This record gives sequence, structure tokens and C-alpha cells, in this order.
Amino acid sequence: MGNRNGQMATDPSLGTTKCLKSSSKYKPIVQYALMVDAGSTGSRIHVYRFNNCGDTPELEHEDFKMTKPGLSSFKEDAEGAARSLDVLLDVAMKSVPEKLKSCTPIAVKATAGLRLLGDQLSKNILNAVRHRLETQYPFPIIEKGGVEIMDGSDEGGCSLRLTNPPPPGERISRQCLLTRDC
Repeated sequence: MGNRNGQMATDPSLGTTKCLKSSSKYKPIVQYALMVDAGSTGSRIHVYRFNNCGDTPELEHEDFKMTKPGLSSFKEDAEGAARSLDVLLDVAMKSVPEKLKSCTPIAVKATAGLRLLGDQLSKNILNAVRHRLETQYPFPIIEKGGVEIMDGSDEGGCSLRLTNPPPPGERISRQCLLTRDC
């Protein structure tokens, strides 16, 4: 099932029933990724759990939660907008094992609602969201485009991935979730 040089889980919460070792000594047996879809009507979190039993990550499980209203409804209350994501991040805090939180990347992708607020208000909200993530949560923000407004051309492809994630068991490229190409 796994490569004899792959990594093994150090405790059951870090393992998988799919294999005993990861496919490579450079890959953990299980990884998580977080995606927040900050839409105009509400925000959603996707907590993805992957195993690295094969050459490409395999989606094992997804936790999902939605909250309303969307970030854009906070307009001039940037801190309130950032705090509105706490209920979603609580799902991530409960889903991701403690030992993996510091290596579980997060991205926040905002859509049309924030674009419509104008440059300054939307920047204020995104900066507040980034600051809250950096100071209140252990998850590293993806370096390039980690907290941003998607342009209209990106939005269609990303929302498709966010609303129709691959079914558990499907192998997908890690790049799918960890870059702005979704």
C-alpha cells in the first residue's frame, strides 16, 4: 500500500485507514487545506483532509459550514467583517488535529460583493481578515493570493471547485486547492 520509505502516523488522529505509510518520505501521511469562500451573500469554509498514500493526494473528507451575511455587508466595519469568519474558523480548529494546524494552509477568496464596495473599503476588510487570521489562528496563510478578491474570470472556476469539490477518494493535484488557479 505505501512506499517503505514513506512517513507513518505518530498517533491515530494523524493517520488514515487507506495506508500505513505515505508514498514518499517527503510527504506526511495526512494533510489538511482550508478554503474560505467569502461570497456576497455569505461565507463558507471547506476543510479538506487528504491522504498521501499514492503519488497524488486523495481527498478523504470535507467539513463544510456556511454563515450569513457576507463580508461586504459589513461595509465600514472591517473588524466586524473579520470576526464574522470566527464561526467558520471554529470548524477548522475542531477538524484539524492540533499537531497539523501550523502546517495547514488557508486561503480566503472574496467575490463580487467586495468588488462592489470599492477599493478602500474592500482593502480595509481584507486587511482586517488577514490580521485576524495571523493573530488569532495557527493556520499559515497561503503566500500568493492568500487573502484576496478574485477577479471575475477567476471566480467562475474557483466557485465551481468550491461548490463541487472532488468526491472523497478522488485524487487531485495539490495545486488545485493551494493556488489561485483552484
